[in-house]
Amino acid sequence: RIPRSAEAPAPCFPARSLLHSVRAHCASMGKLFLIRSSSSMRFHGIGAARSTDPRCVSSRSVRETSDTVDCRGFEMDRRETWVVVPCYNEERWIGQTIDALAAQSFRDFTLALVDNGSTDRTPAVIESSLSRHPGLDAVVLQEPEKGTGCAADTGFRYAIQQGAEIVYRTDADCLPRPTWLEEIKCFMEDRDLDAAGGRLEIRTDDVNLNWLQLLPSRLGIRLIPWVGRIIPSNRGEGYLSPYVLLPGPNVAIRSEAYVSCGGYPRQSFDHEFLDKAIANALRRVTPRIGVARRAVVLYSERRTEAYGILGAIRWLLDRSGREGATDVR
Repeated sequence: RIPRSAEAPAPCFPARSLLHSVRAHCASMGKLFLIRSSSSMRFHGIGAARSTDPRCVSSRSVRETSDTVDCRGFEMDRRETWVVVPCYNEERWIGQTIDALAAQSFRDFTLALVDNGSTDRTPAVIESSLSRHPGLDAVVLQEPEKGTGCAADTGFRYAIQQGAEIVYRTDADCLPRPTWLEEIKCFMEDRDLDAAGGRLEIRTDDVNLNWLQLLPSRLGIRLIPWVGRIIPSNRGEGYLSPYVLLPGPNVAIRSEAYVSCGGYPRQSFDHEFLDKAIANALRRVTPRIGVARRAVVLYSERRTEAYGILGAIRWLLDRSGREGATDVR
């Protein structure tokens, strides 16, 4: 790793002590129960809340037994690399996303799938997809509070509690390139960064849109990072670096920085532009944010297909797209 230069500004937060504090706090809450079974996806709470506590986890990648074990007393594999994927009603997409993650050139990571209260066959598709990849270390978290921000935050904080040094995120309708994780991980570590966003490209296998209908999106994903730098709300005192787009489908955040900045707002994407919110929160605590252009994720244009081009633009500007066409939490 490239050492921090003498001229580089120091982090604006007590990284190690803060990270240790949040891990201790998460562990003391006793909100998560581990199901030690590789054959079923069962969910339980702790103590009296066992049947009702929704924030719980099922793990496939542990010894096969029917016992339930309190996370506070069970030593999990303390992997430093975690990938978080929030999902809601993704039965059509989540299997392909899991396949893409299982095909990564860098394989020493744990995958945290955060189900945001799906009402379709998403849990069954997840279980079936994971069974095709027995070597993929994966856990499934339940987060019933609606909102992509809620699901992402739950995943990040659980990964940090389990020992993650850097948490990576993509979305449940996306296809990371086989070298995605390796590229963004090397980029983060070689430059000693606290956060990085990767490059997005459009996937065309899941929507019925022609090249002309996709043209605004192709232009938009190239312009948004530059437009973001001139938007007044992204400028001003208190920011330690220029605006950098940190897209949810392709982002990496060091654990200390995530905890220090407060993490993702626990909101729906319909109420908060989460990519902008997390970027600006991080810019207030660290200047070490970059763009990993070689780390590529293909994202879905299903919102454009559902809302139409103008509706998708209106949604992006003021979240006024048609209700009910697609619930991307």
